[in-house]
Amino acid sequence: MTFQNSQDFIWNQLNVNLCGFWITLDEALQDGFGDKCPNRDSPLDDFRAIFFMFRCAFAHKISQPTWKVGKAAYRRRPYCFSVPQEYRNLGFDELYFDFAALDGQRVRNEQMKAFPGLFFFAQMTCKLLAERSSELLNESTKTVSK
Repeated sequence: MTFQNSQDFIWNQLNVNLCGFWITLDEALQDGFGDKCPNRDSPLDDFRAIFFMFRCAFAHKISQPTWKVGKAAYRRRPYCFSVPQEYRNLGFDELYFDFAALDGQRVRNEQMKAFPGLFFFAQMTCKLLAERSSELLNESTKTVSK
């Protein structure tokens, strides 16, 4: 890829970093919760489906992230995640994505909710993983005490 100007180069570098962001946090969610279940209708599964589709868009076409919805499971319905109250000061109260309608389109900055959205995705991932760790710790404590 050739760059027409320094702005193109800067955007490309930002996309490289965003690709790392999505992949790293998606793998953390995978480690914490196991396989994704895009057919299950739950807040956690919707969050993970949205996250995974961002990861794919950046990982498969890093210089021009594009929605590519290859798996039928991600086309079957829109995904919606209600933003917890403590994050609503970031300027949005839900994430809503109809990936069948987005397929083939470039990812737009406003779909990520810009930098507040990236902050939210990172913080929400950390919160979910901390809650999961507490659950696992409580389960192991109960097993040991029996």
